Amino acid sequence: MESNLPHEDTVWTRLAGPVGMLTAMATTTGLLRLSLVPPLATTVQGAAVSGREVQPSEHPWLALLDQELAQYLGGTLRTFSVPLDWSLVSGARLSVLRTLAASVAYGQTTSYGELAAATGRPGAARFVGNAMAANPLPILVPCHRVLTADGSLGGYNLGQQAKHRLLELEGTLPRKRGSTGGWS
Repeated sequence: MESNLPHEDTVWTRLAGPVGMLTAMATTTGLLRLSLVPPLATTVQGAAVSGREVQPSEHPWLALLDQELAQYLGGTLRTFSVPLDWSLVSGARLSVLRTLAASVAYGQTTSYGELAAATGRPGAARFVGNAMAANPLPILVPCHRVLTADGSLGGYNLGQQAKHRLLELEGTLPRKRGSTGGWS
């Protein structure tokens, strides 16, 4: 992960989110990164927090995100409208994340394999898992909605407890396929 963000106009703030305190970074294009970080942290997923710290109300995308996170947590928001700045991802990973954002709505889940097939890469479930782990915009690009083939949670870049919490909030906690082939 690079230590410098790609924009000189990057601003950041800390917000209360559905899984704890989040650091949100934005540019004039849109939201650049959303990460769960401990208080007083100076790094976000290995990258130095750079740019200017602001209050959410000082930047339009951060203000909108703050409002929408509260609505999401309250169960009244199903689709985020804050613009996204995709400049931290490229190539096939970007394709996977865009497909996920466009096709797996609130209240739905998919598997790593199904998402791989949807992006034209059948059999590339591991690659999809790596793309989910590198997602700079979790919650908004809903990698928490991607499960293993047997219906278990799998990994999540904000932690498995956060994934469980988000799926619970959306009413889509999976039932794992049992050894008899039925769902439990």
